[in-house]
Amino acid sequence: MWKGDEVLISKQDNLVQIKTNHLKFRKGETFKEEYVVAYHDNPLRAYLMKYGVNKNNVSYRIVYPFDKTGSDKFTTRSIKNFVNGRSDLYIINTGIYDHTYKLIGYTIPSISEYLSLSNNIYIKDVFNDAFTFHVYLCALENGSIMFFERVPRVIFVSEKRKKILEKMLDLLPARDNIQIFDDLIFKNFKVTEELVQKLRKLESIQEMGEVLKKEMLLTTL
Repeated sequence: MWKGDEVLISKQDNLVQIKTNHLKFRKGETFKEEYVVAYHDNPLRAYLMKYGVNKNNVSYRIVYPFDKTGSDKFTTRSIKNFVNGRSDLYIINTGIYDHTYKLIGYTIPSISEYLSLSNNIYIKDVFNDAFTFHVYLCALENGSIMFFERVPRVIFVSEKRKKILEKMLDLLPARDNIQIFDDLIFKNFKVTEELVQKLRKLESIQEMGEVLKKEMLLTTL
């Protein structure tokens, strides 16, 4: 598919029928937002699509196609992860968006690479400096976990993965927000739904970081 192509969405009798054979959309997609994202494999491509109307059907026209080349690869990978439920956010060029296509922050290549690889879980909105911001827990399997709110705020990283810090140090508000742990801790630690719910009861990223640190250290007992 190319820029300008359309996908028709039939919504008769409150049922959604997608009139395409190979595009994959996020599970539970309501097709009520102005923009939606999708992807297909073989070859891997991702798409940003904009709402329109075509006779009796909802129509989404492709605004931007993305492939695996250049900086597009981070966008393509993040959209695929979002559609497959691995991530609650996705990247379009230098912007970071939630499921409503709301811009929640900006990124640089090193952060785009991390977010496109990690499992990004929405935790909650926090109030900070008279503004409200989304907080995400971004976990890279067997290697790193960070709390992300526009930029990385707290990072826990394994010895094996600590090189990723070289690309992020200038973005962190303070170096004491970095903790380097033994690889074994990450090998045994899993982000569970119970932990996510516990973090959602807290009011600040600092509190979340302390709770997460305690939970990680408990795996060594």
